[in-house]
Amino acid sequence: LSANTPPVIMGMSVTSPLHDFGVVVGMVADVLTLEDGTVLHEMDGPKLTAALKENMESEGRTIRFINPVAIKMILASLLEKEEEKQEEQQEGGKPKDEEVFGMYIGPDEIEFVVPSGSICVDFIGQPPKITKINWDCLCAEEGVVVGMVVHKITIDDQVFYKLDTSTLMTLLENSADSDTRKIHFVAPHHTLMKKEEDGVLVVSLPAGSTGLLFNKATPPMITKIKETSPLFDSGIQVGMCVDTLTIAGTGKTYYHLETKDLASYLKQHIESEGGRVVRFIPGGMPVSIPPKEKERLSLDETEEEMPDEIELVLPPGPIGIAVDGTPPTITKISDNSPLVEAGVVTGMIVDTLTLGDGTTLSKMGADELKAALRENVESEERVIKFISLAPVKLTKVQEEGEEELEYVLMPDEVTATLPPGPLGIKLSANTPPVIMGMSVTSPLHDFGV
Repeated sequence: LSANTPPVIMGMSVTSPLHDFGVVVGMVADVLTLEDGTVLHEMDGPKLTAALKENMESEGRTIRFINPVAIKMILASLLEKEEEKQEEQQEGGKPKDEEVFGMYIGPDEIEFVVPSGSICVDFIGQPPKITKINWDCLCAEEGVVVGMVVHKITIDDQVFYKLDTSTLMTLLENSADSDTRKIHFVAPHHTLMKKEEDGVLVVSLPAGSTGLLFNKATPPMITKIKETSPLFDSGIQVGMCVDTLTIAGTGKTYYHLETKDLASYLKQHIESEGGRVVRFIPGGMPVSIPPKEKERLSLDETEEEMPDEIELVLPPGPIGIAVDGTPPTITKISDNSPLVEAGVVTGMIVDTLTLGDGTTLSKMGADELKAALRENVESEERVIKFISLAPVKLTKVQEEGEEELEYVLMPDEVTATLPPGPLGIKLSANTPPVIMGMSVTSPLHDFGV
């Protein structure tokens, strides 16, 4: 059994007597009735396990398992609720709000006209999610339960969609005298998930932990879904990958995420209810292309040639690129990099960097470039020149008496039959890998690489 409330069957022994009754993994333990007539409900996994163990020798135990999707949980008997209500009213108090913990158990959708005045329901987040509901209000009588969310509200024939809690509360307050307000409540998974073609799922994450574990690859792949995850029964599967992450509050969409960046962004916005939208794709499916990169694709969907040369003045601050090797080759460009709009792409190399005092640096390694950029990060006069890997030659700041070096032009394509043994090359970590260095003894020289 899982540890949450209600407990879910996570596994079954082949010798379990429950097989004879048709009980299967995934069902929920609803009610346990003991031999003395005691009825136990709203138990978590450990409490149910303890109760079963204490009454292990009894032959009069009865347990009710249900399909959590098909049947609504019995949270407490109506008699107990009525007695509790009467006791509280006699004491001058208010009936307690109904609270539900653990997974969502309830109807898929309910729509009805709410009376004037307060609807006696508390909400949080976007879309508005019910956190508390007075059990004796009309909403409870209609079958609305904690965990449901507001899909839309209709006031005077005007329909309002895509609400946050603040907007919903304002609408309800402004229409408190109306008897024609209609609210459409739906189960949380109706708003959390949107299915696309080819097994793609777009999920608006609820606030809090996702309960998902990822590997360290790019794109991040799900390696485990915890049983306490709000996405446990959502259709998300182990092996799916994160394609994009959109933060609703900023409108920013992140592409080509590394796992550490994904975890950081999710943590930064952990309190956002439905504000973190993740596009999950099946493993092996190509990731989405950022819009700015799409603009660089030709009409026949083939990528444009890498620009031969780009020279620009850098604004103050970081430039949002990762470089490696000598000469420095761009292995990654941030979506926020000022170089993106200039047309700089991954694979180009840094030819020269001219500083504010007129000093021009060339023939640099990646570390030297990083140091120069860092030391002059606040300068508004840095000029950087990028070139393609071929056919443009590297610029060399020639000192007196020095001969200019020539560089071999890069062939368009080489197919080599590899001999046994090491190749004598250094590769970048990105996709596709770029040759960052070659040993003089590398057999690939013979093929023109």
